[in-house]
This record gives sequence, C-alpha cells and structure tokens, in this order.
Amino acid sequence: GTLGDADMLEAYHKARHADISLRVRGIDLLNRASQASSPLARDARAAALNALYALPQVRKMLMQMGLGLHR
Repeated sequence: GTLGDADMLEAYHKARHADISLRVRGIDLLNRASQASSPLARDARAAALNALYALPQVRKMLMQMGLGLHR
C-alpha cells in the first residue's frame, strides 16, 4: 500500500493497539496507586516497586517493554 493510506494505517493500528493499551493501563494503575490516600495502597505500591528494583533483569525488561523494544 501507499505510505499513509487507510489500509496501512489500519494495519499499524491493529499491530500496535493492544501493546499500547497495556502500557497505558499499567501507567494509569501506577499513577492511581501513587495518588491513593489509603496507606495500604501506598504500601502495596512501594512493595511492588521495591521488588522490581531488586530484580534488575525484570526491571530492564519492563523498561524495554515501556519503550516498545521488547515483545
């Protein structure tokens, strides 16, 4: 197809939509947890982040996924 035509754009949308939606939901969840007034929610977020920081390979993979480099 021609660069930028409807078929090409639809194919791109189908290829990327699920990946991007997952990242958006993950970021939204982290944002909501950081804004939560509940000490339990804040503590759960802190524990999850501490666990991720303790696992460098997992942290690296998540960063790559966030940048769209890992599928």
